Amino acid sequence: MPIFIDSTRREQVRLPGIGQCAEKCHRILDLQRFAQYKRLAVTRTNHGPVMACDGFEHLQRQMRRDEVPQKYASISFAFFLNLPSIPIRTMADLVAVDEMERQAVSINGYIARVLPVPTKLAGHRTTDYNFQLHLRPASTGRCLIEDSPRDVVTVVSPAFQPPRTGWELDQLRLLCERQDRVRISGWLLYDHLSRQGVGRWRASAWAIHPVTRIEIWNAREQTWENLS
Repeated sequence: MPIFIDSTRREQVRLPGIGQCAEKCHRILDLQRFAQYKRLAVTRTNHGPVMACDGFEHLQRQMRRDEVPQKYASISFAFFLNLPSIPIRTMADLVAVDEMERQAVSINGYIARVLPVPTKLAGHRTTDYNFQLHLRPASTGRCLIEDSPRDVVTVVSPAFQPPRTGWELDQLRLLCERQDRVRISGWLLYDHLSRQGVGRWRASAWAIHPVTRIEIWNAREQTWENLS
């Protein structure tokens, strides 16, 4: 039976009946570092206390992904907005989120806003910023400067900025200013720390992060072209 350390109570916590989840958690978060985490959620069930893997650590690891998916599932804005909002309280919650974050998706629309956001992911960057691309299903007519509860957030992380790609900030802003129809592809990410922003400056706590492919619609040729 898997055993984890409850750093808040300084005792071992056994996890009866969820061995499969615990094994998966081992793969996600590196069990040897478990006792070092500062934020460990503990809940009680009929079987006793159940500890979650650290949600913050998981989120940071997912944001640093640099692999390119082999394929993408095409989804609509409606489908994206119906993805469940999950409070990260137990290890089972985190495993469920991890299952969904293993999916790579594509969504097409228009960039409503480009926002450089400072990041401190040392060792995994070529610049000091994530480039947020806020998407809408229809053209906004111009590049906006204000936040909106209608925006789907996608993120070009440092791992996919130059020199790996040609996705400079100015180039991304040009897509927004011209209101080009784009198709954004990448890994699903559940940013549970941004749940309070849903309905205020974003439409969902889910995001495409990192973005691994950007395409522009060629109306003349009726085809998608990669942004180099």
